[in-house]
Amino acid sequence: MGRRSKYDPDTFPALAEKYAKMGLVDTQIAKKLGISHQTMNQYKNKYPDFLASLKRGKTVPDDEVENALLKSAKGYEFGYLEEELDAKGKVVKQKRGVTHVKPNTTAQIFWLKNRRPDKWRDKQDVDMTGEIKIVMDEDDKKV
Repeated sequence: MGRRSKYDPDTFPALAEKYAKMGLVDTQIAKKLGISHQTMNQYKNKYPDFLASLKRGKTVPDDEVENALLKSAKGYEFGYLEEELDAKGKVVKQKRGVTHVKPNTTAQIFWLKNRRPDKWRDKQDVDMTGEIKIVMDEDDKKV
């Protein structure tokens, strides 16, 4: 007699989506669900709702990281407020300012290599097809 599946259609898809939104990877999600990574892969193949929930959940942190990468690549600024307090905790002085964060060259390179690989990847494909004509003179010497 075969082993009974631990899969619960009422809880596994929702939990998988929740854990994926938290940024956990498949091996971590499987552990939280109390199953092996291999079993999780079987569930992804067998239960479309489970796979769809994982994909939905992973979209959230992936989008957040993509946005952070773009922000870092472009550079940004943010305002701050510093307060000086007296012994009683009362504000005696405030200082406001803006901090400028320079564009991150590494983030720019990463972004371009992945978003525009035709122009920015390290390996370029060069088409070397065509004819080679060798012109010889009367004495069979290359010209």
